[in-house]
Amino acid sequence: MKSILSAAMFIAIVTAFAAETSLFAANESQRAEPASAQTAPAAADSVPAGFRKVSSSQLGVAVLCPVDWVEIAAPGAAHAFVLRLPADDPETPPAIALCEIGHAPADLEEYRKRIEKQGQQPQRGRRLAANEMLEPAEGGPRFRILEVDWEYAVPGGGGTLHQFRRFAIHGAYLYTFTLNADPAALALHREPFRRMVESAAFSDVETGLERRADGHWVQRERGFGMQLPAGWRPSYLPNDEVVYSAVGTTEKVFSDSLLVTTTPARPIRFEQLKRTLPAQIESSRENTKVVRCEIVEAGGLQALETVIETQQGPFEFTIVERRIEGKHANYEARFTILRSHYEKRAAEFSKTLDSFREFDEPKAERRL
Repeated sequence: MKSILSAAMFIAIVTAFAAETSLFAANESQRAEPASAQTAPAAADSVPAGFRKVSSSQLGVAVLCPVDWVEIAAPGAAHAFVLRLPADDPETPPAIALCEIGHAPADLEEYRKRIEKQGQQPQRGRRLAANEMLEPAEGGPRFRILEVDWEYAVPGGGGTLHQFRRFAIHGAYLYTFTLNADPAALALHREPFRRMVESAAFSDVETGLERRADGHWVQRERGFGMQLPAGWRPSYLPNDEVVYSAVGTTEKVFSDSLLVTTTPARPIRFEQLKRTLPAQIESSRENTKVVRCEIVEAGGLQALETVIETQQGPFEFTIVERRIEGKHANYEARFTILRSHYEKRAAEFSKTLDSFREFDEPKAERRL
């Protein structure tokens, strides 16, 4: 899951666009009522006057927003849109609205409880102002929403800033809608932002994988694939480096995952890596132990497999990495699994890695 932004990061997001404020000042003489003051319709299947559709087919979400909310970034690997909102005062930084995707927790209520615990911990400069679950209701949300408001103190007595968020789950994904704003902008844009979120229409997320008759899930553009463990499914690509992603069991707020990255094809010095890699891993990560590091072969391809045990907060993980020397590229396949899950299904995860195959010549030099 994505962590809550630090105050410094939040301030940087808002102030980065302060110089552009004059570019989106609304021309009130050309319309009787600003779009931001209107109420968004209940679904994003039509576009009434004063609104426009913003969408990401890759991440499976579309919303309706006021026409004077301006896109300032193209859709990315994990964000569907980033919008700059109009301000009453051209001297103040604009509010920013964005939508991001992540793996869904087991339940939104579990996520709410986790945020509540964070809010109860003493934290200088940050206060949890709201943390409320909203159920579907006539005249209200069409789907369950978790609404959270973090208030940050600006260093040097510069007032406060808000990170106002609404979380929604669709299928296996958590959609995070965020409004970053100072108190005046929050008061101006909170209701239109709420309506925007409630207008959301969800569709299938593009994973870049397709299932072949033999059970392999193959990356269409890269031409390689594996047979996933039972119950696992393809997932979205979380960043520009990852070209293959799948998830398995979700427990509370964590999902077991499989990610693959690639580098240009070249010989791998397996014996040298086998000698040096364990010490490098253990020295660079706290609470980490390398259980095994050995050279393996599967499907005619040689690889170095490393099994790592680590702990982050209350979670104990097993990480299984394979560095594979391929013909078309080199690959690093990595399972990150709750240790209790790994111990029950270790042989199945090894079988998945053993099923790795290069099927076709890559169609592209970069991911979708």
